[in-house]
Amino acid sequence: MIPSGPGGARNKAGRGSPIPGEDHEISVIYIESRGNSTRPSSSARAGLAAELEQAFGADVKLVKGSGGVFDVVVDGRKVFSKYETGRFPEPDEVVSLLGQRTG
Repeated sequence: MIPSGPGGARNKAGRGSPIPGEDHEISVIYIESRGNSTRPSSSARAGLAAELEQAFGADVKLVKGSGGVFDVVVDGRKVFSKYETGRFPEPDEVVSLLGQRTG
């Protein structure tokens, strides 16, 4: 488990989030792209954040990490890890994973 740290994203109550409860921290932990095509660009990170914001009504926090990390963390629980899967998430994959966990 990777803690999201203080000031993570908070789900705005009353938005019909499929994640149970009303208040959630959502963070995308990433490393900076340095011209390496295997790392996601800032627009890809922003796209994932926008997907999560739209689906769950949350303000997603982008957290700079190290060591090749690219994780999505909700309430301190890792829901996607590049290290564990060996790849970056596909479009809508994280939203789908979160929906499956609550469906």
